[in-house]
Amino acid sequence: MPHAPALILAATLALLSVQGCDIFQTREPAPPTQSTSTFEPPVTPDAVLHNLQSAIRENNLDNYLRCFIDTTFRPFAFVPSQDLRPNITVWTLEDERRYFRSMGATIDGTPLLTNAIQNTTFYADSTYNVNYSLYFPHKDPFAPKFVRGNMQLHLAIDPQGRWGIDQWRDNRLPATTDSTWSYLKFWFDK
Repeated sequence: MPHAPALILAATLALLSVQGCDIFQTREPAPPTQSTSTFEPPVTPDAVLHNLQSAIRENNLDNYLRCFIDTTFRPFAFVPSQDLRPNITVWTLEDERRYFRSMGATIDGTPLLTNAIQNTTFYADSTYNVNYSLYFPHKDPFAPKFVRGNMQLHLAIDPQGRWGIDQWRDNRLPATTDSTWSYLKFWFDK
């Protein structure tokens, strides 16, 4: 009987439709497994600053790291605020990954980074001088949730036309005793 497989298939489909299993009915879509991302292609220095703010707000480690320069093209350097320089001598992108993951692991709310650009210079590279306030609602009772200071972000463009931070210098604002971003990096580098 050459048509046996076709007959078996037809009989199976008929049996399933009689039993009402609704295999051809549409179903509700599954919810997304990850939160949405507002990362935009870093084709301008301003896009990098916007992406940094969004990555903080979304507690998105991947997008946070995408704000930095590709280290196969150019090295990355972080210079902490003066009071923490003895504690942070060398800081790499792996340190950035570790601190951000550790800090964000116990988040309880929505982080917020506000900044006020003081000035910028544009040549082949760009430097932003930015006063910042960062609220990060982690659950560590010994670390500050609010820090503020000044960051000088040097951005460079890679051969693919993507901008990224290749140097970050953190400074305490004059006449303030607030902790700086450097303190959070030091505290959560675990």
